[in-house]
Amino acid sequence: MAGLGFVGFAMCTVQRQAAALSLLFLAFSPWAMRREGPFGVRLEHRRNLRGQQVGFDLLLAVVCTGTIGLPAMVAQLRYLRERSTRG
Repeated sequence: MAGLGFVGFAMCTVQRQAAALSLLFLAFSPWAMRREGPFGVRLEHRRNLRGQQVGFDLLLAVVCTGTIGLPAMVAQLRYLRERSTRG
C-alpha cells in the first residue's frame, strides 16, 4: 500500500510534491505540539549532538530565508508561474 502511495507521489509534478510535503508538515506540527507541548522541541535539541545540529539547521534556515515555510512559498510561486504561462 505504501509503495502505491509512493508511486503516485512520484508521478505528481514537482510543484504538487512540494505542496504535499508542506501540507504533511503543517498537519504534523499541531499534533506534535499537542502531544509534547510547546517546549518539547527545546528538550530534543539539547539531548545530543544530532539534536543540536538539527536545531542549528533550523535556526540557519530562518536566518537565511526568514522562514521555515520556504518550501510552501516556492510551491505556490511555481504553481502560479505555471498557471500564468498556460492561460
